Amino acid sequence: MKSLDGNGCPLCERGKITFVLELDSDRKSFIRRLQSYEPLFQLARKAGFSVINFALLCSEFSCGDLSLFLEMFESVGLEPPPPPQKRKLFQPSNIDKDIDKVLKEIEKLGTTKVKRKKR
Repeated sequence: MKSLDGNGCPLCERGKITFVLELDSDRKSFIRRLQSYEPLFQLARKAGFSVINFALLCSEFSCGDLSLFLEMFESVGLEPPPPPQKRKLFQPSNIDKDIDKVLKEIEKLGTTKVKRKKR
């Protein structure tokens, strides 16, 4: 079996893959259908994807249901992926000056347009 690294796959990162599933039936039917894909998920693991994730396309029920996501992973014998690492945000020291400059330019444009319309 060829090892995959995610090159050329828009839903893959190195060692990670995301399966997009449509949530178009009741919860129990959806979980049964998901379980039928278990061999595919196991093949992905054997191919070198260490993190398998799911994305849902929803029609009727909420996609934000954490218990559903956990049930999905449990039903196919997978571990949920780790939560994203917190990234330290920084603010450049001159951002306030830049924002003020942009706002002043926008204000000038707005008043210029108003003057032109009055003529």
